[in-house]
Amino acid sequence: MGIEYHTYEMLKNLRRALHYCPEKSGCEERTMDLLKGFLRQHTTFRIVDCNGWFYAVHQEEGAEKSVAFRADMDAIKGEDGRVFHGCGHDGHSAVLAGLCLFAEGKKLGRNVYFLFQPAEETGQGGEMCSRLLTEKGIEEVYAFHNLPGYPLGTVVLREGTFACASRGIILTLKGRQCHAAYPEQGINPAWLIGELICRIPEFAAQPGYEGMVLATIIQVKVGEESFGVSPGDGKLALTLRAERLSDLERFQDSIRTFAEKRAGELKM
Repeated sequence: MGIEYHTYEMLKNLRRALHYCPEKSGCEERTMDLLKGFLRQHTTFRIVDCNGWFYAVHQEEGAEKSVAFRADMDAIKGEDGRVFHGCGHDGHSAVLAGLCLFAEGKKLGRNVYFLFQPAEETGQGGEMCSRLLTEKGIEEVYAFHNLPGYPLGTVVLREGTFACASRGIILTLKGRQCHAAYPEQGINPAWLIGELICRIPEFAAQPGYEGMVLATIIQVKVGEESFGVSPGDGKLALTLRAERLSDLERFQDSIRTFAEKRAGELKM
């Protein structure tokens, strides 16, 4: 019991250290140094640096099966412009490091890869790390995530979908800039962006979905603070979520089809 308590305290301290050095997506240098240093100090696992991300590996002679456990490392920017761990990735990485401690010295009957992924918030980290699955013949991947509200040490399982798949999409609109005094001479994408925002709830509520779908507006950008200019460029960024992949594809297609149709009508 003393060893378990000591390990628990080590992981709490690691999580605190990670919490106090938040780094934005793609810039997790200090974060990786802390994690790699912790694993080198407390495990015998081989650590492989992959230029922007890394993994630790437990290999067994004769093992035919390989699995991976993955946690993210990046932080987000708050309303005050400062980077902070508002999504709990410091906890995810600390728990994955704890799994490394648990696996140390054990016979597991398979090769296990502990993957520390950067840039989860931008979507770039998953693509960056996915090559490992093919390279190492990894058959199963388990993503680590905090789940508040359950007793310490509890493992929560659920049949079927546990959390929605998500996808980020960016709609980039190209109109025509003109003087703000003569807006009819240009094509301002703000009007189409406004239409899209108003129609998204309709696309989410259309019949035929097999589960929940959700769209979150994460960025709207049109022009600059230049009061004599009617802008010609605009951008709408969304995060889409759905319980089923088929629903996610259909939801995205509805938004994209409407955007393309109206852009054509507006000669964008």
